Amino acid sequence: MFIAVSVGNEVDAYFAAHPNEIEAYATFFQKVAAHIREQLPEATVGCKMTLPGRSGQLRDSLQRIDAEADTIMLTYYPLDDQFYVRDPTVVAAITVT
Repeated sequence: MFIAVSVGNEVDAYFAAHPNEIEAYATFFQKVAAHIREQLPEATVGCKMTLPGRSGQLRDSLQRIDAEADTIMLTYYPLDDQFYVRDPTVVAAITVT
């Protein structure tokens, strides 16, 4: 059995409006992740972010959280600005750094 724990869901959406709180959250994440690993040593710990948020303007700031994670967890919704689903071929062009 594979166990993964996400400490937060799409946190980049919050940080887009509150970028000054990323450092405090990174410290929180580090401490919570250590506790989870102590209690569930078989678990993989990460923090879920949206693909556009993780690869966008806050990318460098969010890497502090990534550095403390065992895995990077992303959500991706292939929607355009009108919330219509894009053609599946757009997925092939996605790059994450």
